[in-house]
Amino acid sequence: MKNPLLLTVFAIAPVSTYLGAAITIDITGPSTEWSPVNYFNVQSDYFNDNQGGQNDIDIVGEAIYPSITANPAIQYQVSDAGTTSDTSDDEIAFRIRMGGPSGKKTHFSGYAWIGFDVDLSGSVDIFVGATSDKDSWTVGIYDAGGGLNTSPGTTSLVVPAAQTYTTGSTVASFDWAPVYVRENIAPGTSATDIDAEGDEDQFLSFSIPWQDFYNVVTTGLGTPIIDYEWADPVGIVAATSNSERSLNGDLNGIDGNSGGDWLIGEPVAVPEPAAYAFWLGFLALGFCLWHRCRR
Repeated sequence: MKNPLLLTVFAIAPVSTYLGAAITIDITGPSTEWSPVNYFNVQSDYFNDNQGGQNDIDIVGEAIYPSITANPAIQYQVSDAGTTSDTSDDEIAFRIRMGGPSGKKTHFSGYAWIGFDVDLSGSVDIFVGATSDKDSWTVGIYDAGGGLNTSPGTTSLVVPAAQTYTTGSTVASFDWAPVYVRENIAPGTSATDIDAEGDEDQFLSFSIPWQDFYNVVTTGLGTPIIDYEWADPVGIVAATSNSERSLNGDLNGIDGNSGGDWLIGEPVAVPEPAAYAFWLGFLALGFCLWHRCRR
């Protein structure tokens, strides 16, 4: 049986809950198909706080956990494609909510980054970045480089990417669309423009194969993390930029205008469906046997 896929979310303190894992991932689906990244008693991201001056790289969110969980800045999904004995088809997807399009552009014109602290040392080891132009998109897995990598100012990116996916890929995907389209709700409301800037918020969503991520971590980094196991938890940060070589846009979970380090939260465990069902059934069987022995 395959081990569960675990995530630790780097931010201001998400809660650990099981929200289920999709058998297949549809990155164009509504938020009911995604799991939010929660934060303890803080806004999941602040409005108009990006340093790049573009709406489409301004991460926005208003969830304040545990009082509410609404309109989160970051969401994620994992999938084993329904084949729990085969790890090669596992994938992970992220969705970032942005403050709107950049002017009249209909495409995402910046860079969105998910950074991973693979060895849970407090520094970022690897990034997945996504960008697009009018007719195409690119998603890449990048080595974070040899810096301290504890903040945007101390984090480097090794360019080009160690692994790249582009338009037409059959194993990775990318989507940029207004929130109201993906949520199938009316536009022009506070639910679709939470920063009240007059622009419709946008969802940037992308997925990659988890096998490729694992391969880059264990063999493709400048300093490979050879003892990383498939089911080991990883830490996550989110950021944006207007360049492939810098992190000069917005940081998820903190006021980007004030700068600061990557902020570390608590782990979120995401068992795959069959693994979760197996252990639930195993515990139930154990309880029944214990109960019978007591009689």
